Amino acid sequence: METKNKKFKLEGIRRRLHFPNHCYVDPGSLALWWSDEVNLQVRHKSPNIFRCIISKGAITEDWLATFVFAPPRWSE
Repeated sequence: METKNKKFKLEGIRRRLHFPNHCYVDPGSLALWWSDEVNLQVRHKSPNIFRCIISKGAITEDWLATFVFAPPRWSE
């Protein structure tokens, strides 16, 4: 999620939503939260991207997920 909030506020929201795992890029920029049901390893993070390796229970192969936050217009 893209956020303009400080880490203190984000942590309160994360706890209320019951996400035990988290990764932040400069609080106030990007936040990624996930449950214990998913094994997620953040391999790269930047102000606009999280690149992660994900595995889950019965799925035998890991997969790469890239989460991107970017402006909605090509000109930006």
